[in-house]
Amino acid sequence: MNKKFLYKKPWIPGVIDDTNSAMDWLEEDDSKFALRKKFNEGLLDELVLDLVDIFQNGDPAYNVLMPYLSSNNELNEEKMMYTGDKNERISKDISSVEMLLDAKNFMIRHLKIYVQDISPFHGLESKLNELYPDIPYQERKDGFMIPIRGSIITVMKHV
Repeated sequence: MNKKFLYKKPWIPGVIDDTNSAMDWLEEDDSKFALRKKFNEGLLDELVLDLVDIFQNGDPAYNVLMPYLSSNNELNEEKMMYTGDKNERISKDISSVEMLLDAKNFMIRHLKIYVQDISPFHGLESKLNELYPDIPYQERKDGFMIPIRGSIITVMKHV
């Protein structure tokens, strides 16, 4: 699956987007639809592994990645936070998503995923170590963190 579309320059409020992305939907490649289907129907640990792969391969644009995780999104420029509290996952296991953005370039520095239940991740650490031995997995009381190339993916139980 081609994920290059995730790495376009992020939209910065107040700056005119001069990229030629208006016609992106005409692309013959069905990668966008396949990724949406995978994110909505796949297992939660597979979603996290896909996110690790995405961040390992580059810096995804917040405004491109978030719609695959949530459909009710809001950008708070003051806090440099992009939040979403509604998603289309069949299992309804994600409560909300937050992205903390870099103030200069609007790149994602911290992706927080709040889940209903943390137990589906029991085998994730071994899968992560097998696929990405150089990426650490840090367990926390309420979830776990995965630091990747200057960004952090955190999954924690929604309270």
